[in-house]
Amino acid sequence: GDEWWQEMGGRVVSTEWPGMSACIEDLLQKNVSFSNEMQMVPNKELSRDLTCLLIQGKSITGSEDGTILGFVLTVTDVTRIKTMQRQRLDDAEAHRKQQEAFTDMICHEIRNPLNAIFNNCDLIGTNLRLMRTQLASSNDNLPQLPEMLLPPLKIDEFMAFIEDDIEMIESISKCSQHQKMITDDVLSFSKLKAGKITLTISPFQPVDVIESVLQMFMQNLQHLNILLVRRFEVFPSSLLTNNGGGEGIVYGDPQRISQVLINLISNSIKFMNLCERRVLTLHLRYTKSNDDVLGITFAVQDTGIGMTPEQQGGVFERFVQGSVHTQQEYGGSGLGLTISKDLVNLMGGRIYVEAAPNQGATFTVELPLALQPSPSGLDD
Repeated sequence: GDEWWQEMGGRVVSTEWPGMSACIEDLLQKNVSFSNEMQMVPNKELSRDLTCLLIQGKSITGSEDGTILGFVLTVTDVTRIKTMQRQRLDDAEAHRKQQEAFTDMICHEIRNPLNAIFNNCDLIGTNLRLMRTQLASSNDNLPQLPEMLLPPLKIDEFMAFIEDDIEMIESISKCSQHQKMITDDVLSFSKLKAGKITLTISPFQPVDVIESVLQMFMQNLQHLNILLVRRFEVFPSSLLTNNGGGEGIVYGDPQRISQVLINLISNSIKFMNLCERRVLTLHLRYTKSNDDVLGITFAVQDTGIGMTPEQQGGVFERFVQGSVHTQQEYGGSGLGLTISKDLVNLMGGRIYVEAAPNQGATFTVELPLALQPSPSGLDD
């Protein structure tokens, strides 16, 4: 037995082999069992192909006093099983990468023409509104064109045509913008799951980030008669001269913070669209963590349709919406909140929701942001 044991030890390449002797000792003294996997070369010539062995041991005790009489050691060749398992894992990983590449390609191919549609609609809409303004200040009839091209029209009649065109252009623009948001969500989700999104740390003022995001929604808020309320705490006076960047400066990734806020505000606006009372409240609070980190809380509060406790439990899961009716009524990809949660986790923070049916919802984001630039530079 000793020669066989020494020969096995010389052929095993697993790091667990030195501990096998201790396992055997435990079998003889402590009445314990063990199960270890070992990789070994199949012969003394050290072939490149490794054999995977499953070595299991169990003590044999006397039936009356429990005295250990010996042990049973079984060695099973599980090479084929392990090879199949590795092959399946490799195939699954290759399939996942193939799906990611396909998703990225499709999203880019869809997003590029959508950008062109949206930008051209915006340009046409701007020209039509300018024409409407110019015609509104004129009291004369339009220049008459040949009747075969255009029947004689008064200004008010032509203005009606312009209004119809503006409505159609705005409808096309909204549809293209909606589709672009969905493709952006899918692309962001794919990059997050593949670990391809990294943080770019730079100095910024939290209030400026919020105001920049709000500026994107101003026209929509006015159109939907949504009252905007700002509840921003003043930056802690004790930190105004202590941080390295200047007054009210913190260090983080403002682009990713903006992306989270855009998702949350878009969500709130969407679910207030059919409500009578429409109030959107933005909160900004500061919590001093230590000399180097400032805890910042962003909260987006709305007076929308709210959620049940059951709906809150899955609100951050991908492709999950409140109900089938919610998805049909309000649309969306079901990825915005999932992306927001992943981005907040990437930044070392947390996000949660407080809501009740027909009483609105409040999404809160808590982030630890640096007060000093990183010694290694701004980019993380």
